[in-house]
Amino acid sequence: MARFQTVAKLRDRLGYANRDDINGAIGGVLDDTVLALEGKLRTKFDRVTVVDEFMVLSKNYGFNQLTRMVKLDLSRGFVDDGEAITVFLAAARGSLDNTGARVDLKDVDSPQNPSGVDHTILEDAERGRMIITDFRMPHQYVRVTYTSGFTTEGGDPDIYSGIPVWLQSLAQVQGELLAMTNPVLNPGVQSEVTRTQFEAPRITELRRTMEDALHSHVCMGPGYSKPIKYAATAVP
Repeated sequence: MARFQTVAKLRDRLGYANRDDINGAIGGVLDDTVLALEGKLRTKFDRVTVVDEFMVLSKNYGFNQLTRMVKLDLSRGFVDDGEAITVFLAAARGSLDNTGARVDLKDVDSPQNPSGVDHTILEDAERGRMIITDFRMPHQYVRVTYTSGFTTEGGDPDIYSGIPVWLQSLAQVQGELLAMTNPVLNPGVQSEVTRTQFEAPRITELRRTMEDALHSHVCMGPGYSKPIKYAATAVP
């Protein structure tokens, strides 16, 4: 599992000694930080190629009858808009693989795009939100293929690279919060008196910081169609 930072970096920042038991506990904290943030943000960070399929009906939450607009909630956030994104439309789900039956909604030069117009807007790459405009066929299937997640730098284990500043800060907060409640890193955490007198205010502060940041960045929003099927394949 890749991490947001090295053991040495978190250990030195929090002022712990360089000991095997400490380093092992900090490694566990770093792994748990990744898992905790994936759960809180409702996405994953590993770099993958994703295929999402949607069924769009006129009664779907994500379909706006007046503006002819469809709002899609992709299964992964942190979409790399520098990589190819394809969006296909078909009347039947099985036709999404048929070049003669599907319509290309994004590639303006594709022979499968008779309008010659890009009908897609990547509304929020970090959250994985896409809009399809001028959507005139409400009973259709849509397939979106894209690349999501972060590359890694060499290490044992690997360290994520290209992380946005706000996510780096969130990882620092989550890591400190987990360290403060870890019995190896902080034996006094087992004492209710110690926790109340010395740590409760800091823990409360960290949790408040976490909640404020998550409010602005969590993936999956109301009013967006969710995929009926999705698959992710690791990028070599």
